[in-house]
Amino acid sequence: MLAWSGTHAPEGLWDRIAGSIDGPTVAPSSQLGQVLSMQSESRRRSWVRTLGSWAVATAAAAAIAIVAVKVSTDDTTTTTSTAIDAHAAIVDNPGTVQAELTSPSDGGLKVRAFIDPEGNGFLTAGSLPDLDPAHTYQLWGQLEGGRDLISLGVLGAAPHSPDFTVNGKLVLLAITEEEQGGVVQSSNPPVVAGAPA
Repeated sequence: MLAWSGTHAPEGLWDRIAGSIDGPTVAPSSQLGQVLSMQSESRRRSWVRTLGSWAVATAAAAAIAIVAVKVSTDDTTTTTSTAIDAHAAIVDNPGTVQAELTSPSDGGLKVRAFIDPEGNGFLTAGSLPDLDPAHTYQLWGQLEGGRDLISLGVLGAAPHSPDFTVNGKLVLLAITEEEQGGVVQSSNPPVVAGAPA
């Protein structure tokens, strides 16, 4: 305001302003330039503060992401541990039956099934080759007294130890390769098949 008022500033004003901000004494002939310079310095300080705040916020976000990953990993570990415990309980149950599912064309391709008296079961299917994402393995079972195979679950393209449940006594298990999502009835030959013993 003083720079544009058309009058000279009171004697000693510039020295007092400069002294109050601990900066160099400003010459009266360049008042406007110095005001703009101070604003620019103020903006630089504001920008530095903003950058510092952003850096702190980014570091905090990174820390949160690391914690989230850790929590997620712990949850996965807990889920895997629970599944292992459940599978161990099925294997240890004296009433559990087993089935060895084999391939008619590949003698090295074997899948084992374990089913407890309540119908809870799981497969050890790690020997099945991974399929492309457009396809899936599907588990089928034939119940005692029945003629048709019923779907016991879609296993995915790369199953390892999937769980399944069944109501009734199984006399046959089979796994087929199907399009992703599975089918109600299969017309494909089994990849592996076998009877519980």
